[in-house]
Amino acid sequence: MFNDGDNFQPSSVNINNNSDVVPPPRPPPPPEHQQQSNHFRPRLHIFNGHDKSVTIENWLKLYESTANRYNWSYDEKIDLLAEYLDKDALNTYISARDSGDWITIKNKLITRFGVRSIRPSVEFCRLKFNHVKNVDEYFESKKRLAGLAGFTETQAVELMIDHLSDELNRCFLGHQVNTYCEFYTIAKTAEQQLPRNDNHNNNNNQNKNQTTERSLLSLHC
Repeated sequence: MFNDGDNFQPSSVNINNNSDVVPPPRPPPPPEHQQQSNHFRPRLHIFNGHDKSVTIENWLKLYESTANRYNWSYDEKIDLLAEYLDKDALNTYISARDSGDWITIKNKLITRFGVRSIRPSVEFCRLKFNHVKNVDEYFESKKRLAGLAGFTETQAVELMIDHLSDELNRCFLGHQVNTYCEFYTIAKTAEQQLPRNDNHNNNNNQNKNQTTERSLLSLHC
């Protein structure tokens, strides 16, 4: 029993002083393109170099497509590649990583795990430029095959120019080109300036290249 003069303060009742505090509203979700940030790691098949269910060429196409979809920067595309490699493929990546160059890393993986041509020099000489492919694909394929065939950089560049379409070939007149970098810079600039013609036929280049091809193959076949 409590007396009238007693002040009743129920100490057993646990009052949460924060019960009346309204939490701040959650911020709205970021736009979709920000949700897919540069650090987002989508699911992708891990390539180890021994899985025959997918070729390294097709796997790299899928990886590049994924990098473009999620807006990875050039450096992020190189760095995040290690997240999707294992075993021998990862070792190959590590040995090429110091170059800091995507094309070099990509070509080393293709050279190590791709289906090798018995005579890469023949395949190199048969690969002609056409406007169905772009300069980037032509350049990467030619450079890879030149490495397999054992061509020097100067030899490879000279033949890469010879095997271009007539329109692109004329853009090299008056230029002394000895390196891959010089070739790519001129060819890429010319491609951007020339109108695209998907139906272009490169048969006009065939006769011009036959003499060079025969002399080259006599050295490497």
